[in-house]
Amino acid sequence: MTLIIGAALLPASVLLRPTRREQLWIGIISGIAALAVAGLHLRAMMAGISFVHPSILASVSFLFGPLAGGVAVLISLFRMAFHTPYSWWMIVGLSVSLWGVGSVLWLARERTRLNFWLLFFLLVLLVPMFITPWTVLTQSVRGDGWEEWNVVPWRYMVGVVMLSGGVGLLISRARVLQNLRTREVELVQALRASGGGRWEWNLPLKRLSYHGSFFQEFGFDDSPDDNTLAPLKVLHLPDKLAALKSRVNQDDFKRLQAVLVRLGAGNVEHFHEEFRMRDASGKWRHLIARGSVVQRDDFGHAERLSGMLLDVTEHHAMASAVRLSEAKHTIFFKTLPDPAGIVRISDLRYIDVNPAAERWVGMPAAHIIGKTSEEIGLHIEQKDLCRLMSLLTNSEHVNGFPMRMRIGDTVFPGALSGCRTDIDGEGCVVFVFHDMTDSHAVQERLKTANDLLHQASWLARLGSWEGIPGKGVTYWSDICCEIHGVPAGTPAPTHYIDRFVAPEWRESVRNLSQIEREDRTVWDMEFEIIRADGIRVWVRARSETVMENGKLLKVRGVLQDIDKLRRTSERMLASEVRFERIFHSLPVPLGFVRDDTGEFVDVNPAWVHALGYSREESIGHSLVDLNIYSYEARQRLKAQTHASGQLAAYENELRTRSGAKLTVLQSMSSIEIAGQSCWLISVLDITERKQQESLVREREELLSLTIAAAAIGLWDWDLQTGTVRGDARWHELHGRSGNREILADALPWEDGVNIEQLKMIEGALQQHALNPSVPFDITWRISPPHAPTRWLRNVGKIVSFDTSRIPLRMLGVAIDVTMQHEQQELLHHMAHYDALTGLPNRVLLEQRLRAALDDARESGAPLAVAYIDLDALKAINDSLGHEVGDRLLVMVAGRLQRAVRPADTVARLSGDEFSVLLCNVGDREAAEKRLRTLMETLGSPYELEAVSLDLTASVGYTYFPDDTSDTDTLLRHADQAMYLAKQAGGNRLRAFDSVKETARQSLVEQRTKFEHAMNNGELSLYLQPKINMRTGTVIGAEALVRWVHPEHGVILPGSFLHVIDGTELEAKFSEWAMDSVLQHIEALKAQGLEMQISVNIDAERLRHRDFANWVRTHLERHPEVPPHQLDLEITENAALYDVTHVASELAQLRAIGVSVSLDDFGTGYSSLAYLRRLPIDQVKLDQSYVRGMMQDPADQAIVQGVIGLARSFGYRIVAEGVETAEQGVLLARMGCLIVQGHGISRPMPAEHFADWAAQWHTPKAWLEAARMITAPLPLV
Repeated sequence: MTLIIGAALLPASVLLRPTRREQLWIGIISGIAALAVAGLHLRAMMAGISFVHPSILASVSFLFGPLAGGVAVLISLFRMAFHTPYSWWMIVGLSVSLWGVGSVLWLARERTRLNFWLLFFLLVLLVPMFITPWTVLTQSVRGDGWEEWNVVPWRYMVGVVMLSGGVGLLISRARVLQNLRTREVELVQALRASGGGRWEWNLPLKRLSYHGSFFQEFGFDDSPDDNTLAPLKVLHLPDKLAALKSRVNQDDFKRLQAVLVRLGAGNVEHFHEEFRMRDASGKWRHLIARGSVVQRDDFGHAERLSGMLLDVTEHHAMASAVRLSEAKHTIFFKTLPDPAGIVRISDLRYIDVNPAAERWVGMPAAHIIGKTSEEIGLHIEQKDLCRLMSLLTNSEHVNGFPMRMRIGDTVFPGALSGCRTDIDGEGCVVFVFHDMTDSHAVQERLKTANDLLHQASWLARLGSWEGIPGKGVTYWSDICCEIHGVPAGTPAPTHYIDRFVAPEWRESVRNLSQIEREDRTVWDMEFEIIRADGIRVWVRARSETVMENGKLLKVRGVLQDIDKLRRTSERMLASEVRFERIFHSLPVPLGFVRDDTGEFVDVNPAWVHALGYSREESIGHSLVDLNIYSYEARQRLKAQTHASGQLAAYENELRTRSGAKLTVLQSMSSIEIAGQSCWLISVLDITERKQQESLVREREELLSLTIAAAAIGLWDWDLQTGTVRGDARWHELHGRSGNREILADALPWEDGVNIEQLKMIEGALQQHALNPSVPFDITWRISPPHAPTRWLRNVGKIVSFDTSRIPLRMLGVAIDVTMQHEQQELLHHMAHYDALTGLPNRVLLEQRLRAALDDARESGAPLAVAYIDLDALKAINDSLGHEVGDRLLVMVAGRLQRAVRPADTVARLSGDEFSVLLCNVGDREAAEKRLRTLMETLGSPYELEAVSLDLTASVGYTYFPDDTSDTDTLLRHADQAMYLAKQAGGNRLRAFDSVKETARQSLVEQRTKFEHAMNNGELSLYLQPKINMRTGTVIGAEALVRWVHPEHGVILPGSFLHVIDGTELEAKFSEWAMDSVLQHIEALKAQGLEMQISVNIDAERLRHRDFANWVRTHLERHPEVPPHQLDLEITENAALYDVTHVASELAQLRAIGVSVSLDDFGTGYSSLAYLRRLPIDQVKLDQSYVRGMMQDPADQAIVQGVIGLARSFGYRIVAEGVETAEQGVLLARMGCLIVQGHGISRPMPAEHFADWAAQWHTPKAWLEAARMITAPLPLV
């Protein structure tokens, strides 16, 4: 029972189609259950087979397959591991037998589709039969006898019935549910595909239920979606039901009501009705309602209806479109003006004819349909009929088939067009017959017209011709013969172009005719021919191509003699061109207008420029249309011109396109153009002249008003007598008053003028006399006896000269600028003096310092510039207030002014900073003495409101001529010195050190030059080769930088590298050096030289935290360079600064193949402990030891010791500074085989290295000495 309950909890998919994994679990659980049940039997000492449970094993195999049953059997055999009274072969045999019968029946159920319950009953019968033999054997083993053997099997059969039957019922239930879900999905899909919705109508309750997204389109948003078979939604509210009814078309609703009545009465079971209904957007939709009665009451009346609603709106639209198309074709067929009909091919009988055919035959369609042509009196020649049917058999269409038909005695020539088609499964022909009786009459008229045309051709000298491609002109008319000066009837020339066309036209005619044949275009051209008599004649030829079946059949055309017309036209054209050229080139605006309408015939560019209307806009429009002037103005002009036939210099006003008005002098003269009376209009723009005249008048008036309003005095200066006359305002400005007679008197010009200004005025007068174009403009001060002093600005101009160009008279004005001058002086004072202390500010100080420097440079007198900062002013301001601080600053300024000479300058620069300029100060000691005196003066106590304040100052100064800087720099230097005094604790005097500053500036200048050299490509890498004395080959080189200066030549690195130590330039130089070395390695590799190049690494770069990454990044930029061809040279001091970091970085680089050398070994600390920690490949002997080893035994001992030390550590040894062959021999004998130095080669440009290496020869002494060394020599 427990197993059945467990099976009921399983999902349907497990019961129907368990996976292998699910079968394993079912087998495990069933096996455990079998063990449990068998154990209970043992404890209860029940009779029967207690070591396995047959019902469970057989049922699991039958229900879930061999895999589940096999796992259950294996687990149940677990009992064999414990004590059991039965033999193992009995246990295994019984278990396998039960598993086998269940598995076989399971396979039969799966493969043969036999009924489950049939196989179930078979299992129920087979299980006892299979248990019986084992029961007998079990009892015989136990000694129980045979008295109960027939009871035991039936007990296990009951277990099979319960377990297999119960689970079988569960499986059947799961299969039914699965089928229901499948059908539900299929039903949902069908409903969704139909696009409709389900409904139910309860007649007694008048309640509508609905389902599907179909109803959502009609305002029922709560309708369930089509994806599921959810319960129908019930429409309870009467107002919603009323709204639904209102959407249905009223006529259709009445019809639907009648249907519902018949359904309710039980007269019909099913219904199918179509009606119209508005959707939620208000559009009419065509719907079909299908349904049936699903429930009736006891009296047979319908209680509940169920059905579907389908949307057939698109079907209706398509049906309407089909009906419309049929109607269009019917109308077209019926309204054809030519006879048309449909004939059945099998018996040639008419199926339909149009009204035109009825009229043509003379009988109605009812008498024609169903009969043949012979039966209705329409006779067709048999041969024409056979040809027509043959054409229709081979092709579905026939167009313009010529036929002759006879009705009675009348023969109708015509053309028949038709097509073959199928109608109701039978082959038919739809035809149209076009009666060509009228066309034949037209042809007769055309023949008559052709004769007239031929006669007109003679009059127009127009001939015709034809030509065939490849054969030339094959036909030409008699007129063509006459045009070419040959007798009538002369055969057409085969090579017409070469025979008659003028030489200069032949190529053009030939090309144009070729284009016509290729492009099938019409050819039209005028050219000259040379007649047979040698006369040149202009002709016009026009031709077209004749095609047949897509191929060029021939070319035909006409030829007209246009010689007289052409020459007359050329003369007229030349005359017109000359006139047009003159008309368009004249700068005067010109236009031709018609006399009757006033419309423009033409205008020239000058007219377009003046009026703004383009030529296209003007032609065809009148002056009035373009709003150039009014209709009344045109009438006035016509009245002026008709009297004399012309108009000259009439002042008129025109309006341009932009709306501007022009004042012009208009002239008109009559002229005839192409038989039309016209006027030639010309206008002269005087707008600017009129504006200038008006402007002069306005300026005169404005000048009078300005003089009166500005109170300007006018004066007239007689330069010969030196007297001046002025108006009343001028006299008023000079402090004079009186009657008109007194004011009219002439006065001396220098009256009231200060004496020191006379020379200035006379100089300005002379300058104006020499250059009269520049006005006399000068301001001077006058001091009248009885009037205040004034500043007058006098502006004038000489208006009269004598014959010798000596000025006689000057007119001008005098303007009172006293107030402006006073304001200017006030502004000048505010701009140059401190508002609080009244001392000069920085601007005035710089001006005086600049002037003092100029004097000092000329006279050689020294000067000093001091910068003073009050040490405790901020504390005073904070404690006593800014008002006390300001009063203190005023007292300080007073003490400084009193302590210096008049020639010196004291200035206030900012809040508590002052500056003192000491001129002609003497030597430096005298300057310092005076400045200390100033400090003592400032250090005396200050009495302010019963408060005594002590104040000190920090003073810095610079001394000229020791410091030869400019004004701004001198002040900055003094400020720097004051800052040093401030840093030293204040109340001190410090002098600016010009020597240190010069050195600093020199260093900055050198760095700037070096940066310029880097940016301009003046740096270059030189290579110094390294030689292996044993092999005699060049094995590498060291890269050394050189500055190739454009003026100073090659500069060694010792002269410039030190200036960039510790700067950004050093890092930039390192980047350049590494990239350049890698580029040279690539270049040498391309030349076949694969060797190692060494580059020196500066200490700063080596100590950088990402040095290894930096090198790797550069190598990645040059993928062609193998890392082992790069050698990094480092110094001892750089490496030992942070040996742990350096060793780590170098180890990373050596891991990728980069070589490391220790440069200048022996000159640094040379600590063996540190040396052992450094991951290096080779050691370089310093050149100082190499040079001295030939003379100094100590140096030789050091060299040999270093060589032995390097060999003991496994390092290669390289000797630098080898200059002689003897040095190389000695090094070889001591075991150093790699050398470098001037004895081999000086450093050379990298581009020369390959050529040098090719011609290098190692000295024989080196080779011999190296070959003798097989082991290192003992240390000296």
